[in-house]
Amino acid sequence: MDNYLKIFFIVLFSIAFFSILLLGPALTTKWPDAFVLILIYAFLQITCTIYMIIYAPKSLEARMGNYVSQKGLDRIATPLLWLSLLIWIISNPIDVFYLNLFLPPIVELKYLGLFLFIFSFLMVFLAIVQNEFAAPTVLISNEQKVIDSGLYSIVRHPMYLSFGIWCLGASLWLESYLGCILVLILLPPVLFRIYIEERELI
Repeated sequence: MDNYLKIFFIVLFSIAFFSILLLGPALTTKWPDAFVLILIYAFLQITCTIYMIIYAPKSLEARMGNYVSQKGLDRIATPLLWLSLLIWIISNPIDVFYLNLFLPPIVELKYLGLFLFIFSFLMVFLAIVQNEFAAPTVLISNEQKVIDSGLYSIVRHPMYLSFGIWCLGASLWLESYLGCILVLILLPPVLFRIYIEERELI
């Protein structure tokens, strides 16, 4: 029961975190595009979590790990990744409601963004299901091995790649080219994190 409560609060926090950072800087609730994104995100988070509870509990257990066990360079990489994510999310409402640096993307690009948002989320989910060692911290267990099947047979780090596409898709749907550009700020901490993971696996 305690584990289920922990899972519930983590999912709830994730949805609230995304929602507040999107709507807070906008200072308005009159942003239908953001609400569509939030509702889809909440639906995907909840349904995918339920699936993992039933069919992939080990993968879910790994993702529910805390950050206390972080060691060495991972103590730097993870906060940098969170900071860059924070900047990226906030850049979208700031651009849409205040800066208006670029013209909105054409409607085809906008809906392509929504497709990428959904598709890449499912790819992140699939990458987690296929890798029961995909923890939020760089922590190598005695039983850990390099996963080279499924998505991992195509891309070395499918979760990070899909995450970047997820961010790009969200910004396109929200009509923020600034957000699209600032997806690039996620690249340095992600590459840093990949370097740490690869070093630990060698």
